[in-house]
Amino acid sequence: MTISTFTGEYHGVIDQKGRLSIPSKFRKVIPEGTLPVFVLTKWLDPCLVAYPLIEWNKMAEKLMQMSMLRRKNRAFIRTFVRNAVQLECDKQGRIAIPKRLVEIAGICLLYTSPSPRDLSTSRMPS
Repeated sequence: MTISTFTGEYHGVIDQKGRLSIPSKFRKVIPEGTLPVFVLTKWLDPCLVAYPLIEWNKMAEKLMQMSMLRRKNRAFIRTFVRNAVQLECDKQGRIAIPKRLVEIAGICLLYTSPSPRDLSTSRMPS
């Protein structure tokens, strides 16, 4: 896997249960025989970043090589790792984004009422 495997901009929809579909292009590069597992965490901006588990493990190794004597290294590692969650794709290729990460990233979850008479869109109920 290379970084170019995970480039591009993809627009997705988070459903009312907080699930996001992982593009099939990304799911296809997961080594055969392993479950499509991603690690999702807060990034530097108010956004989220997802890594295939194998890439997350490589990132974790690099983080552990940083000097813990430097305060800003410790702060970065804490922020990056403490918000990380391992998420397995369901059979439809979706991951369920935990509510706390949705809030951290400031993602506004929208849902449409299932009633055909009421097509209003509102903030997802808490």
